[in-house]
Amino acid sequence: MPLSQRILMEECAELNKQMRTKSNIDKLIEKNQHIVSEDVNLNKKYSNIYYIDYKKDLTNYASSINFKSTLIDLKSGITKETILNILTEITLSNANKYIVINCNKILTKRNMDNYDSNVFLLSTNKLIRKNIQNFFIELTKKNVKIIILSLSEFSFLKKFFQYTELDKYVYKYFTPDICNISDSINNEDKMDKQNKINKVMQLLDLINKYVQSKNINFILEETNSLEV
Repeated sequence: MPLSQRILMEECAELNKQMRTKSNIDKLIEKNQHIVSEDVNLNKKYSNIYYIDYKKDLTNYASSINFKSTLIDLKSGITKETILNILTEITLSNANKYIVINCNKILTKRNMDNYDSNVFLLSTNKLIRKNIQNFFIELTKKNVKIIILSLSEFSFLKKFFQYTELDKYVYKYFTPDICNISDSINNEDKMDKQNKINKVMQLLDLINKYVQSKNINFILEETNSLEV
């Protein structure tokens, strides 16, 4: 087995281990419920979570859980104007900053479901939409943590981002297999539109909870430092 493949498998196993212990995050939040109770909008106070998608029902849902959502026109993609608007808003914030991007057709030129191993024979400019690499570079410069949301399998997604040289900018990947999210309806309809939407919503909820746990840890560390 090639070294690169073995390393990728190890990374998959480690991330699987982390994400499948969702109960640990739940326990942290439950244990520190007094912190959450003192500020219902814990994430809103300590973090700004931006979300980009081309589906209005998903940007609406993200907004309902206090994400700052941007609806993208599927044909135009992430334009220079969109990038400027997002970067300007991010610059005005002093909070911890995360940006969640639904990978499918926002970053890629085609639906990820249509890609197979032959995709790694193509040049990057045939896979990734224009402006994306510069967008990631600028986000990184501003210390924004980039989270990629996708319904693809983690191992393929990770390899795809490594191949397109975008992996070095990504903070975390959230996928159904990593987060142990199964089909919400029967297998015969597992590719059904509503099932996909349900999965994305579940991933958004997990990301929200993940960031909340990070904020609790930050508050606890800050409190402990004051007590010393």
